[in-house]
Amino acid sequence: MNLRRRVSGDVTGFVGKLDPDIISMLEESMAKRIIEDFRDQGLVYDLSAVTYFGSHNDLARFGHYYDANGNEKEINFVLSVTRNGGISVHQRSLPGNIVSVSTIKNFALELKDYGIKGILIVIDRGFYSEENLRSFKFIGAIPSNLKVSRDIISESKDIDRTMNYISYNGETIFFSEHKEEKRFIVYYSLRRKSEQLDSFLSSMSGIQDLLNEVKNRKKHSMF
Repeated sequence: MNLRRRVSGDVTGFVGKLDPDIISMLEESMAKRIIEDFRDQGLVYDLSAVTYFGSHNDLARFGHYYDANGNEKEINFVLSVTRNGGISVHQRSLPGNIVSVSTIKNFALELKDYGIKGILIVIDRGFYSEENLRSFKFIGAIPSNLKVSRDIISESKDIDRTMNYISYNGETIFFSEHKEEKRFIVYYSLRRKSEQLDSFLSSMSGIQDLLNEVKNRKKHSMF
């Protein structure tokens, strides 16, 4: 037990004394091995913005969440992990004003340096772009404001037919498939629709109650 701790401490101390270039080479070598071992399982890649309250950091910039975080600067952190196991293969700290969609381009260059081209990446709609579509095989949602999204949804107006349903986690979900250079799948959940409708009607009811309360106050103030 003590020997194991000593060896672990010696390795940590050794790596800690190395200059950044050698540490970077070690990280690259480890990432390459991990990607090669897990390449058939895919990678999960995402970006998170962290609000910065300090005064001296070159990465702190006004970014996407400027209005939501109290007009503070932020720093972006990107991370890619294996789909199974969540093993980190790529991590970077980036200026807060860099948008999500552009970060994946640098990730693609690193993958090419590893000699890997055909890899499946699971991404969210923040990384969608036509260039990313051409460069990657990926699974992810696309923004609802795009023409292709509106067209596909319009073509799926008869999606709720018995021939289009599947059972997923005890829920009945309807789906339709479309191919326009890439494969698009539309999912329609009756449960989610019901929940959204219930939430909307509850909000409307709350607003109506508030309006009635204001009207009653005005009536009482007149007498």
